[in-house]
Amino acid sequence: MKIILCLALVVVSQALPSAEVYPLSDEVINKINSMQSTWTAGRNFPVNTTVDQLRALAGAFLKPVQTLPTKMHDVSLEDTIPESFDAREQWLDCPSIRDIRDQASCGSCWAFAAVSAMSDRICIHSKGEKKVKVSAEDLLSCCEDGRDGCFGGLLDAAWNYWVENGIVSGGDYGGTEGCRAYSFAPCNHHIEGSEKPDCEIPFEAPACVKQCDSSKLTYKDELTFGKKGSIYLISSDEAQLKLEIMTNGPVEAAITMYSDFYTYKSGVYQPIDGFITGFHAVKLIGWGEENGTPYWLGANSFSTEWGEDGFFKINREDKRTRLFEVYAGLPEFLFIKGVGTQTSRHHIIDKGTKKSVNMKIILCLALVVATYALPSPNIYPLSDEVINRINSIQSTWTAGRNFPANTTIDQLRVLAGAFIRPVQTLPTKIHDLSLEDTIPEYFDAREQWPDCPSIRDIRDQASCGACWAFAAVSAMSDRICIHSKSEKKVKVSAEDLLSCCENCGYGCDGGYLEPAWNYWVENGIVSGGEYGDTEGCRAYSFAPCNHYVEGSEKPDCETVTETPACVKQCDSSSLSYKNELTFGKKDSVYTIISNESQIKLEIMTNGPVETSIAMYADFYAYKSGVYQPTEGIILGHHAIKIIGWGEENGNPYWLGANSFNTDWGEDGFFKMNREDKRIRLISVYAGLPEL
Repeated sequence: MKIILCLALVVVSQALPSAEVYPLSDEVINKINSMQSTWTAGRNFPVNTTVDQLRALAGAFLKPVQTLPTKMHDVSLEDTIPESFDAREQWLDCPSIRDIRDQASCGSCWAFAAVSAMSDRICIHSKGEKKVKVSAEDLLSCCEDGRDGCFGGLLDAAWNYWVENGIVSGGDYGGTEGCRAYSFAPCNHHIEGSEKPDCEIPFEAPACVKQCDSSKLTYKDELTFGKKGSIYLISSDEAQLKLEIMTNGPVEAAITMYSDFYTYKSGVYQPIDGFITGFHAVKLIGWGEENGTPYWLGANSFSTEWGEDGFFKINREDKRTRLFEVYAGLPEFLFIKGVGTQTSRHHIIDKGTKKSVNMKIILCLALVVATYALPSPNIYPLSDEVINRINSIQSTWTAGRNFPANTTIDQLRVLAGAFIRPVQTLPTKIHDLSLEDTIPEYFDAREQWPDCPSIRDIRDQASCGACWAFAAVSAMSDRICIHSKSEKKVKVSAEDLLSCCENCGYGCDGGYLEPAWNYWVENGIVSGGEYGDTEGCRAYSFAPCNHYVEGSEKPDCETVTETPACVKQCDSSSLSYKNELTFGKKDSVYTIISNESQIKLEIMTNGPVETSIAMYADFYAYKSGVYQPTEGIILGHHAIKIIGWGEENGNPYWLGANSFNTDWGEDGFFKMNREDKRIRLISVYAGLPEL
């Protein structure tokens, strides 16, 4: 068996990178179409589109705490809800509902879905009298609270901005109607003969310019407004959402963005093959059922070449694609007494409502102030202002400076490199339920196995999105020591797993947890520690970076690093790669059911485990205490090692080890609220070593 494995390693060492390094390869598309029949996949992006390029398009940020009111419709109206509904057919005189825009290579879905729904609602609530395209360019470039322009934004901030500042008219790239057209040209979604450029390069957000493209139009006169007190969150109840759409028009919603969604061509989508790239904002315009599969009907912002002429259907019952943060609002109708025409080009007249001239003056003054405002410091999610606010609004944990104040969202996203598979293939391990009575209130693997130093070891992934590899090899190292009764103390190499596991994902751009454990069984992983470490076969290539400990000489954690090459030899010529291999035991890698008692029994019986959590921006600022999301947005998923549990000041927690070095958190460790569903443990993995 060992000879076969060694031969396999020789072959792998000479192999070219697998086609699966590209998540939209022909192989992936063919596999999707062979595995299910509710939807069809096809070529929408270049075959060599990278993970980073896909992530750039999924620009919807989720807030841990909602501030807008939730609108509730009369439940007695549920009997009026039809089996199917399509806003395009309901409001035939509103062409914006049928309009599909193109965000190009900018992560501006949050802005496009918002202005598209706003345009629809202006038409619907003016009874078809006012047909205006609200400008994505204006919202994208001028909404400072949106956070990061082309690198993503907050949905609720867009709707608040419409009320407080107004958004001018403006359509697609090159459009001459309206005030501010979109700056970025449409990109190629692989329709034969298309002359559009490939959707490859993430763009910086355009500058906020408070003037129209044409000198014939006045910025002030082109403003549209949301009605004060009339923007809201819609309940995640299906009936409530349907009532909102059929009563007031399309809404904006965020969905979890799986990599296979980019290949959607037709049918009712549900995740089949891929990983989560982030969250994506879309416009929902209706619902129905196709071949027995209930769906939501949506409009995307990838041009009419994508999907069903730009539209899509998404499974209404699949929890993996449930709707997050559904927002909407009503337009402001302005009317000056005694005047039978509009007060401005797109301020819609509601003849049953009279607004004073004073209101218009106030709005115009607000716009003058906004024109000269400096950028909000909140564009940086780890600013001193944010850290101080975190510490002022809760007491279970303390935030502090772990990264530079000007660290951008994109730099933080890189570190959250855990991909979640929609379908698990490893067996699920279930412990004997009768053992639950043996679970202690408190457990710390460092104390349980004091002769295993790897459990106390904190590594540093530096600026590489290798958390998936670090958490895995760290748990593997612990289990080798534990199951050998402390006779074998070895650091399993993150470098070897990161660089050589082709099926694990995309190296420094992120990877899957499950294949890492399979790779340990099938190929083995050599020994190797941190950067500069001379013990073991393959040390990590990247130097630790500065987490703002005073006097630190480490470089800032800023630069995104390329994945190191797979080299099947040790750093030192005195060591043999083959002899340094460690293996997982065949048929002994598994997932642990997401039940608290089962996870505890696994840890106390077999040792630390690897898991992933939703990565909120404020987690990067963690210093001590029991963490729970307080301020920030979800930037992806992060892989960690769980080594125990306990309770602190009445707050139950999981005890974890991170891979941001010992400058971060409690000497590299952290406690995380065990009952907060926002940071539940996702896909818990482990295995036993081959000794």
